[in-house]
Amino acid sequence: MCTLSPLYDGLDTRREEIRVLDIVAVAPRIQCRISKVALLDNPTFDALSYTWGDASQREIIIVNGHSVPVTKNLARAIRSVHYQWSQRGTTQDILQLWADAVCINQSDTKEKEHQIPLMRKIYTTASVVLVWLGSSRDILRNGFDAVEEVAAAESACSPLPNKEQKQFLKEWPTTAKLSHIHGDICGLFYDEYWSRVWTFQEIVLGRTVILIADDISLPFHRLLAVTTFLARYVESVDAYSQDPRSNAELWFAAKPTFDLLDVVSMISEVKESLEALELRSANEGTIEKLNFEDLSVLGYQLSRVCTLATERRASEPKDYVYGFSALLDMRIAPDYSPNTSIASIYCDLTEQALLSGGNMCLLLLDSAGIGHVWDLLPGLPSWAPNFASVSKSAAHGDHQPLIKANWASFVGLDQDRPPLMNRVDGTLTCIGVMIDRFGNIGPGVDCKDRSEWLEWMLELILATILADDSPTLCLEEIVEAALKSTSVSDHFHPPTTIFGTDTASYTDHNILLLVQALENLYDAQGIVGDKETFIHAIIPTNKHYLSGVTMHSAYEYLKSYDKSYQSQLMKGWWDICAVVRGLRIAMTSTCHFGLFPPRIQTGDMIAMFNTCTNPAVLRKLDDGYAFVGWCYISHYDGRAIDTMIKDGLGVLESIKLR
Repeated sequence: MCTLSPLYDGLDTRREEIRVLDIVAVAPRIQCRISKVALLDNPTFDALSYTWGDASQREIIIVNGHSVPVTKNLARAIRSVHYQWSQRGTTQDILQLWADAVCINQSDTKEKEHQIPLMRKIYTTASVVLVWLGSSRDILRNGFDAVEEVAAAESACSPLPNKEQKQFLKEWPTTAKLSHIHGDICGLFYDEYWSRVWTFQEIVLGRTVILIADDISLPFHRLLAVTTFLARYVESVDAYSQDPRSNAELWFAAKPTFDLLDVVSMISEVKESLEALELRSANEGTIEKLNFEDLSVLGYQLSRVCTLATERRASEPKDYVYGFSALLDMRIAPDYSPNTSIASIYCDLTEQALLSGGNMCLLLLDSAGIGHVWDLLPGLPSWAPNFASVSKSAAHGDHQPLIKANWASFVGLDQDRPPLMNRVDGTLTCIGVMIDRFGNIGPGVDCKDRSEWLEWMLELILATILADDSPTLCLEEIVEAALKSTSVSDHFHPPTTIFGTDTASYTDHNILLLVQALENLYDAQGIVGDKETFIHAIIPTNKHYLSGVTMHSAYEYLKSYDKSYQSQLMKGWWDICAVVRGLRIAMTSTCHFGLFPPRIQTGDMIAMFNTCTNPAVLRKLDDGYAFVGWCYISHYDGRAIDTMIKDGLGVLESIKLR
């Protein structure tokens, strides 16, 4: 980048100066000038959000009379932006555009460290943020058209009184149409753009965001209309349809689109959270202490950052902090010096979260721990987020969902007792209570080879069914864990009529899985006699399962459905298992079941920390513990632990993490 040095003179950091490109011409060669503007003056300009692309694929553009090589991605994006600007009917004489690759002197580390903290203000100040998804092609055109079609349907039926829902259901859409729409919308998300760290915050921060591809465009808010419409449609069917089988088919047709649009919902929610915090700051001036609402916003952001780290990529590991810091409203000065380790930067983020939100910093442990499949980062304490390794593991296909801490306080406990961090000895001391240890560690959930864990579950199911004093039915807990320990239903809750009877939501799933396991056992062992008699002999008629429903009555109820519906239920179960694939099933010493990180060990402890809904798995290490990971156990949450403490069954203590 040394050829760019004549282009750059100093920027006035006190006035928050940045450079913008004045686009003079785009054909046959792009020609532009560099101007300087001060963000304090609230200037008018557009901002480009894109990926740099293949660095070996270059094109020459003319900047201030100099020939400057840029990636072909940037050159194509500038042409597309110029076209969209010319069609907008603007009163500006010339397009002024901020594009990081040229507007920041990439060869000047000090300038980058000054400019990166301004990116939040750059994107919030920009009149329009233009998201370039690549050159126009059929897959993008079809995707834009599908979104516009659904957005138009949403506009036509909103608001939708209940009395109109039945008519609405007759008109739009069929299950087949949902599948077709999903195929078209998929095309929008195939681009590398959606996988990068920096691009997420650029969309979140933009006041007006438009997706573009050469001569076609799509306002971002149309994507939000798609998620609203699909949720409305599925809820309407659930409310008025009397056919559970058609409900199931609808849900499985709609769910892939919801999963795909999860990033859209996430962007919208993060944007709303930031705007709420900024509104309070504008009304009250400098916020000295975060109130409950502020803490809720911060907690949500911290949890989302951990989720994003598994889905985004960055060539520079430190960018997982710098690229998301604007979303957290944390002023972490960029430091790309090789003398500053990646581990140190990740600890800096945890320290800043501790200073801003106290116990909220524990939510960053969603991406921490030594019990996962990802590599351990040299010098990183077990309690610090390991963003780079989490992302690398996901990119290589080593699937492991994150069980999250989730924010909730122990009832009656002092919430002003935040963890204590000691950067010198690398410890984080938290207030918590030891509640259990492991009893029986089962196999990992693997949807490709189900035999091992299905056999293990069958043995436990039969043991708990046949034991009169059994405190729990393990399959119920495992299904609950599968649904609640991960973000399976963060933005889309399946209708209850899909999964069970009117009495218990997931009875059908549990009984059907048990029956299938018993049938497999019958066939594998070559048992003599009628198969149904064998199953009835094992399933007791008087064992209450859920809400007064017996195993036997639930099995009889299940048989009333035809085979295609039973197959649909099993598909739903395997879909759930696919979401939690890579976690481990285990039983605690008190006979509770749940889902755990894959690398738990006999002797590991289970503890509950203040403000966290889910328990933590800990492993003894010197005079403290290593954080292994979060887990989900249906009978352990904040209220249950509070009751234990009040009853003298648990004692609050300081737990030192290393």
